[in-house]
Amino acid sequence: MPKNNTFNRKFASLIHILGKLNSGRRVTVSGIMESLEISKRTTYRYISILQEAGYPIYFDRDQMSYCFADGFQPESDTKSRHFDSLDLKHRMLASSPLGLLSYDSAGQCVEANESAAAIIGAATMTELLKQNLNRIRSWQKSGLLERAEEVMRTGKDDCGDFFIESSFGKSLWLNCSLSRFEKDGSRYLTVAFQNATDRKALEISLTNTRNELYAAQRLGKMGSWTLDLATNKVHWTPELYRMLALSPDEPPPDYNLHSRLFTPKSWELLKSSLKLTAAEGIQYELELEMIRSDGTRGWMLASGEAIFDKNERIVGLQGIAADITERKELERTARENEELLHEVIKRSPIAAFVKDEQLRILHINERSEEDTGITWKEMIGKESHELFPSRLARKIVADDSAVLDSGKSIVFEEQVGVKTVRTFKFPIVLGNRKFLAGYAIDITEQKTTEKELRIFKALTDVSGEAIAISDPDGRLIYINHAHERLFGRSLQDAVNCNYRDYYPPESIETLNREVATALARGEGWEGVLIANDKSGRHFRLWERADTIFDEQKNVLYHFGIMHEIED
Repeated sequence: MPKNNTFNRKFASLIHILGKLNSGRRVTVSGIMESLEISKRTTYRYISILQEAGYPIYFDRDQMSYCFADGFQPESDTKSRHFDSLDLKHRMLASSPLGLLSYDSAGQCVEANESAAAIIGAATMTELLKQNLNRIRSWQKSGLLERAEEVMRTGKDDCGDFFIESSFGKSLWLNCSLSRFEKDGSRYLTVAFQNATDRKALEISLTNTRNELYAAQRLGKMGSWTLDLATNKVHWTPELYRMLALSPDEPPPDYNLHSRLFTPKSWELLKSSLKLTAAEGIQYELELEMIRSDGTRGWMLASGEAIFDKNERIVGLQGIAADITERKELERTARENEELLHEVIKRSPIAAFVKDEQLRILHINERSEEDTGITWKEMIGKESHELFPSRLARKIVADDSAVLDSGKSIVFEEQVGVKTVRTFKFPIVLGNRKFLAGYAIDITEQKTTEKELRIFKALTDVSGEAIAISDPDGRLIYINHAHERLFGRSLQDAVNCNYRDYYPPESIETLNREVATALARGEGWEGVLIANDKSGRHFRLWERADTIFDEQKNVLYHFGIMHEIED
């Protein structure tokens, strides 16, 4: 709480000027300025206040000095000083816009002016003079009484803002200055006050606005700062401290220490931008890598601009800073994921491509180059008719257009040279742009296998020999028509059966002892077994059993070729 009482300093200055006038010495503006250490403007204002209070002061041009008018007889020495002091107080009490009250040591009001009555709502000064400060509830409740007692006890001036609910029905904020003075050996309390309600409302509004700003900055992880170029004084909002892991109870770091808050590259970028802004007023916006006080790193989006005075001179800088560490981490993760996805597509064993809406190739992967025999550089930006034979190009364009027109994924088979390709094509829409993407799988071998299987099936179906194929565990996966006729079971029945369903126990023993052993050695087996059909009929069966292996000599299938032996 400030202890200097503005009113009492002014009052003492006025008494000092009266004393110089009483002394009869030469009183000049420069002399008053020097003795009171005040400005010329304040000196003229103090002389004007004394004149308005009724003192006959005029400027003597011959003497080039201020004087009392002729006929005004000042008192001498101590008596004069008391007279001047009391007389000035009475005159100022009457004319001052400040509310002025004086209380004796018992707390009884002994002096009041009209301004005091008007400010706190009293009808007349008489009502104020009836009051004793020790019995005024608003003084007790607001803390003003406690402060007044302290001033009377110590003699130290005090001032502050107090919320008063006056005895006359007014509620308001008062800015009060309290001082003690002595007269004829008795102590008195003088209270000078003015209505501070509007100022307090503004202060509260500004405080609420500041708190709301700080809350918004805290939620948005954003801080702001200002720099006065004349004084190099810097102000930071709390969020800026939190952003850099610094204590908001400490002043902002000196400009020369800012280099520790950023990586060398970011600091050089910020330093050059600040210099340019201070010199030419050019705004900046930068992404800077922070080094927090706890050693961790983060990212800041910083922007700044110049502050101009009314003459368009740059007098300061101001800016905001947002913590974008989370965003930068997400960008880094997204970038890494994108690079990973690009590598996956690039190295995928399946050919992949992307085309624009004009069906020009934008991207292909390595497998596409291998399958087509055309390099990436040769394909990018080209249309199908520039890369493939006209018949194939027309087929590709027709398929591509069908996908873009329908907006649906479509699967096509296309013959590219000697290869058969199954292509999965689908549209991609980004904003108002359309793209065509797809994957192409070489199914030449599959088609060849399917063809061979169809030939095999056709041959086995017309064969008079019964043929059966099983997996390594003995589950049937294929039989031909001759097998169905011989055993009376369809293919659907057969896939749900095991080879043991086709033989009586004595043949099962032979199969386990001889046939399985031979097949395990990678050898074939040939012989006669007893078999039974679905109806239970037993018959003699000639059978040849063998195994099919893959390239690593792993068992893929077992097969048997057989026919009934007539008695």
